[in-house]
Amino acid sequence: MYRVLVIDDNQDAADSLAAWLRLSGHEVEIAYTGMSALARVRAFHPDLVLCDLGLPELSGYEIARAVRCEHSGRIRLVAISGYSQDEDIRRSKEAGFDAHIAKPARTADIESLLSVTGA
Repeated sequence: MYRVLVIDDNQDAADSLAAWLRLSGHEVEIAYTGMSALARVRAFHPDLVLCDLGLPELSGYEIARAVRCEHSGRIRLVAISGYSQDEDIRRSKEAGFDAHIAKPARTADIESLLSVTGA
């Protein structure tokens, strides 16, 4: 079982992904804004964060930088975004994301991430 934080301002998308992860046996929390996401990272201590890039308050890039400053490499960060051009992927890597998945994310992509996370 993994501790997974889903961050997305599209509540339907976040809730659907979280429900699927819970059915797969994982402990999941959700944040819909940048500031609530940072609070959830600090309180929940996830193994894996699945984060949209375009969020209210703070962008996914800002969240990744903050998480990397506070938690170094312990948390696996994955961008899941409709922003998936080469420049977006480069920026996500520079911000500290370990991987980048284009929306809509396929369950096979998420399962692959979970097998690599090893948590």
